[in-house]
Amino acid sequence: GLGVAGFWVVTVAYSGQVRKPGLFHLLACLFVLWSMLSVLWSADPTRTLTLFITFIQLFAFTLILWDLYTSRPALMTGLQMYILGAYVAFGNTIINYFSGNTYYFERFSAEGTNPDDLGNFLALGIPIAWYLVTSSQTTRFSSWFKLINYLYIPAAFVGIILSGTRTALIATIPGILLGLASLNRLNFWTRTAIFLLLIVSGVYLQPLIPTSSLDRLGTTGSEITQGDLNGRLVIWRQGFESFVDHSLIGVGSNMFRSVSSRSRSNSKHLQNIIELFFCYN
Repeated sequence: GLGVAGFWVVTVAYSGQVRKPGLFHLLACLFVLWSMLSVLWSADPTRTLTLFITFIQLFAFTLILWDLYTSRPALMTGLQMYILGAYVAFGNTIINYFSGNTYYFERFSAEGTNPDDLGNFLALGIPIAWYLVTSSQTTRFSSWFKLINYLYIPAAFVGIILSGTRTALIATIPGILLGLASLNRLNFWTRTAIFLLLIVSGVYLQPLIPTSSLDRLGTTGSEITQGDLNGRLVIWRQGFESFVDHSLIGVGSNMFRSVSSRSRSNSKHLQNIIELFFCYN
C-alpha cells in the first residue's frame, strides 16, 4: 500500500492533475467521518480509533486506485498484479505447510494472515484469473501470463483447502460458474488441456492435503442445511438485536464485541471473524 501510494504521489506530481472523485467516494468519506465521530459514544475509544485509522487508509487507497486505473489496459494490468500477489500469499502458505506452522486447529495460512482472509482472497482471484485467460491480449508476455493464470486456479483451490475455510469454498462457486459459462470461447484442445490439468492436479495433490482440512470442508453442506453456520446465526441475531436497540448512532465503530456475549467469551478466531464481518460490510 505504501509503495502504491508513493508511486501515486509521483504520478500526480508529474501529471499535475487528479481524477475527480465520484458519488461513491463522497459516501465513503461520510462513512469514515461517522466512524470517527463514534469515538464519542464508544465503550472503548482506543479500539474505535484503531479501526478509524484503518478506514482512513482504505479510503485513501480507493482514491488512489480510482485515479490510476482509468483505461482498460491499466485495469487489466491491475487484475494481473492481483493474481501475482495471490501467488505470493499461496507460496507462503505452502512454506508454512511443509514447515508445519499452523495458524490454529491444523489450518494453514500465509504469514500474519487469518486463514479465512487467505481463503477468500484466493477465491476472489479465481474469476479474475479466468477472465484474464479468456480476454484477448496481445502483449509480449501474454502466453506466459496465460499459463500463470491457468495454473492459478488449481493453486487457489489447494490454498483454500489448506486454509480449511468453508466460506471461501462457497465463494469459489461464482468463479466456477464463470469458467463453465465461458468454456465455449476456448478451442477443443485448450478445454481438454484444462480438464487434464485439473484432474492431474487433484490426483497428485490429494495425498498431500491434511485430512483435518478435508473433514472440515466436508461439513459445509450440513452446516448450511442443519447447523448454525458455525455460530454465525447467533452472532447475526445479536447484531440485529443491537441494531434495533441502537439504530440511530450504533455502539461505536469496532465495538460489536461490546454487545455480543458470544464474541466476549469465544476464541480469538471468532473475534476476528466478527470484526472482519462488520469492517467489510
